[in-house]
Amino acid sequence: MRTKLWSWLAPGLLIGISLGAFFAIDKLSHPHAKLEHPVGHFYIVAIVSLLAMLVSIAVGVAGIKLRNVNITFLSIGFISLAGLFMLHGLSTPGFVVSEGRALPALAGSLSVVIASAWVFLSALPTDLAVVRWLSRLQRALLPAWSAVLALGILLAVANAGRMERLLSHPAAPHWVPCALTAAFCLFAMYRYRKLYVMTRFPIHLGIVCSSGLLIVSIMIMVYGTVWEASWWLYHFTLFGSVLIMVGGVVVQYIGQPSVAGLFKTLFRPDPRGLIESSISPSVRSLIAQTENKDAYTAGHNYRVAMYALRLAEHMGVQPRMAAGAGAGRHRARCRQAVHSRRSAEQARQADAGGAGGHRAASRLRVQSVQAARLHVRGAGDHPLAP
Repeated sequence: MRTKLWSWLAPGLLIGISLGAFFAIDKLSHPHAKLEHPVGHFYIVAIVSLLAMLVSIAVGVAGIKLRNVNITFLSIGFISLAGLFMLHGLSTPGFVVSEGRALPALAGSLSVVIASAWVFLSALPTDLAVVRWLSRLQRALLPAWSAVLALGILLAVANAGRMERLLSHPAAPHWVPCALTAAFCLFAMYRYRKLYVMTRFPIHLGIVCSSGLLIVSIMIMVYGTVWEASWWLYHFTLFGSVLIMVGGVVVQYIGQPSVAGLFKTLFRPDPRGLIESSISPSVRSLIAQTENKDAYTAGHNYRVAMYALRLAEHMGVQPRMAAGAGAGRHRARCRQAVHSRRSAEQARQADAGGAGGHRAASRLRVQSVQAARLHVRGAGDHPLAP
């Protein structure tokens, strides 16, 4: 109950307090009072970009080691935020570029929108067609995106004057980047909040809160007046977004032997997914035929597999072995189907009572233990095992 409450309360308070502070400062500040400090602005932007880059490197290394495309998406999101927000700082009028406001405004908006889009992709189920297609390009995805991003930043800085003329009139209304960021982040918050409630991993809550502050940042960035006190607030909300993500990684990292181990637990598929993905068509057909004959058997198959996974976790079995405990060899799966069919017959006998019923109930208890042992022994060849 406390976990569910906190999963709503933490992001809600962050969004509410940040937006409340923006509206309060905007209303109370003098209409002509401006804090125009290009150098100080660049330092703030550089700190945020550096933190985002550090997070992306940590996440990216884990993604390469684990070959998990969801982790790669998360890493690319923070790389995009770091690179484009650095462009926003470099193109600040009066620092490197002499004049113009269109390029820093566009770079700032794009940094948040593109980062939220990659966070959205990281929250998608891996069986979707677009995720499967991108997973085939996973090895080249991170370096290719980084190269394109770096080239785009260099070209934008070198041609700042020309881009200022091209971007003198906004191509889209102000609400478009806000709507895109909100849609991407709200979906990611929904998915990662569900994961946090199930797993209680701090990093899941960190992603939820970080995504919420991305929404606040884009709203202040778009609707705030440049150089006014309220406009400066979005730099700190964006800094807070990255800092919360860093905090989530650090807290989650405690007790993990490596960063790769941290993100393996973060993006580990659910037990049912492990089981379903490992069943061959022939075994799936056998199980379906068995379950169709008795409604009890359908739930029993799943319960036995889940019990085996729980036993493996409590016994301290390695993740590779625990994954196989839910799936096992094809022979073990066939034995489970046969065992389930026999169990259905024995369950009916046990319900009948009498001496035969007591013997059937005793056999059921013995076979439950044997089935769990069978699953743990058949743990060596699971296709998803690292």
